[in-house]
Amino acid sequence: HGQLAGCYCCWADHVDALVHMRKSALAVVHRMVNMCVTAAMFRWREASSELKRTRNILERLLGRWQQLLVCRSFTRWCENSSEAKRKQKLDTQVIRRMLHQSCGAALNTWRARVNGESHARRATAKIYLRWHAGAVAGAFALWLQDAAELRRGRHHLD
Repeated sequence: HGQLAGCYCCWADHVDALVHMRKSALAVVHRMVNMCVTAAMFRWREASSELKRTRNILERLLGRWQQLLVCRSFTRWCENSSEAKRKQKLDTQVIRRMLHQSCGAALNTWRARVNGESHARRATAKIYLRWHAGAVAGAFALWLQDAAELRRGRHHLD
């Protein structure tokens, strides 16, 4: 009986040691798994934070680029608009000078010749429509007013 009891005690101690080692091993495995999960969570959080920070930087950069493009477009539009106005004013001045100088006399002579002819009137209307569509429309309108005033003045003299 003594030997059997000794074997049983030895076996029971051995089982207790195995249970204790198993619990210790499971605790180590759980700790390792928890450490891996924790490390993965930290890496995910860092990657997520970095992604968010990068996205914010890119959104700000995109906003600045868009603002710059809008500013450049508006500046170009303003420059083109003011340049077009300047050119139009210059063209009008040149045409007025031409009409009031030697070209004015030539145009008055031509107008007097075509005044009575219907073909010439159609040609004049055609030319007027072409000029009206171009940059000369304003100057030609002034010329017509001047011619009408001259005609009225001559009519009053007759």
